[in-house]
Amino acid sequence: MKRIAILIMFLVCISASTNKLFAQTESMQDILMKYKWIENNKHWSSSPGYTRYTKNERLYYRDFKECTDAHSCSYYLSDDTNSKIFDHSKVNKSTNGKYLYEQVGNPRTNTEIYEILELNNKKFIIKIVYPDPRTMIGPPSIRHHKSKRLKKSTLFNNK
Repeated sequence: MKRIAILIMFLVCISASTNKLFAQTESMQDILMKYKWIENNKHWSSSPGYTRYTKNERLYYRDFKECTDAHSCSYYLSDDTNSKIFDHSKVNKSTNGKYLYEQVGNPRTNTEIYEILELNNKKFIIKIVYPDPRTMIGPPSIRHHKSKRLKKSTLFNNK
């Protein structure tokens, strides 16, 4: 009887440890796509809005009086800031990275680069690193976002 109990405990331990080894961790892109990101900036944002990510676009929605304004731009994740030019061939190629590249304005190679300081299911904190934040007019260089889970019907539109 003792041998059977020891064997069962051994199998349970092996099963638990292999599940941890082979469990897939959620990518940064998966976390970005799972939530609405609401910026915590009382000084800049005059009307409520939120940001949503798909596999290749950042979508910003803002309610203004009786209409909703939407703005989109391409993005990708990267581990370096060697290039200051937006590279469209990298969109949707990497699901993790320390930096968030966004294509802004015209020409289509204009880039804003953000360092991702924190990203989890409650917070998304980014810091602009390019262009130099001291030369920019607008929101502060560090931007804090809180999450709100997307509805299931909205999640299916991300694919």
